[in-house]
Amino acid sequence: MSLENAYTSVPKTSISTFSCAGRMPIMQRDEIFVNLENDIVSQMLNALPKEILQTKAPSMNTPVKFVSFEDAMKELAELEKK
Repeated sequence: MSLENAYTSVPKTSISTFSCAGRMPIMQRDEIFVNLENDIVSQMLNALPKEILQTKAPSMNTPVKFVSFEDAMKELAELEKK
């Protein structure tokens, strides 16, 4: 089969988002890679200090103070002077 025959034998369709998405192959993850990923995550969690794993997220009750750009720049300038 020549290269010209290979190109002409392929059915011609217009490309759209539906045709591209509809022809994507369904791929399954290999079990070896899934097990490897799980092993790595568990080893990383075991390597972390226990204090890090037990810390709680900060509460959302902390009030947020909005400042202007000028006030923020002044505060940064004061921090640099110290």
